[in-house]
Amino acid sequence: MKFLLVNLNWSTPVSKKTLKVHFKVPPLDLILLHNMAVQKGHSAKIWDQYVDNCSYNEDSFDWVLVTTTPYHMWQCPNAEWELIKEAVKQFDSKKVILIGLHASVFPEKTLLETDVFALIRREPEAVFSEFLESTCWRDCAGVSYLENNNYHENPPPKLPP
Repeated sequence: MKFLLVNLNWSTPVSKKTLKVHFKVPPLDLILLHNMAVQKGHSAKIWDQYVDNCSYNEDSFDWVLVTTTPYHMWQCPNAEWELIKEAVKQFDSKKVILIGLHASVFPEKTLLETDVFALIRREPEAVFSEFLESTCWRDCAGVSYLENNNYHENPPPKLPP
């Protein structure tokens, strides 16, 4: 499988709603997911929209994983929900898996308002590892999705001790 892992660009150095500074730091969560995919024989690219002045043709990827809250932002996440909804529109929603605080705290609202294929709640590495073994998102613990406009939430992933 081929994965595009996206760190969104918040477009302003400081959040208009919370006055939070948007730091340009490596997206560690996406780097971990990238390495997990490659170790299992898959192809993965990281598109850090903060620093990459390029674009990718999503048609050449099976899945697009978008983080709304990189690790360094979990304690003080971006509250600009409209920016997230707008940013996700640049991709084919049926290929998008969202990760981050918004997916974990507001899963049903996030699915309804973004129309993405699915989202990962809590720790993305545990869920992604399971997906790489099963290749079916909707069977993985920690995944939420809509099916026939009905909200489904799988049990949380089991984290290692």
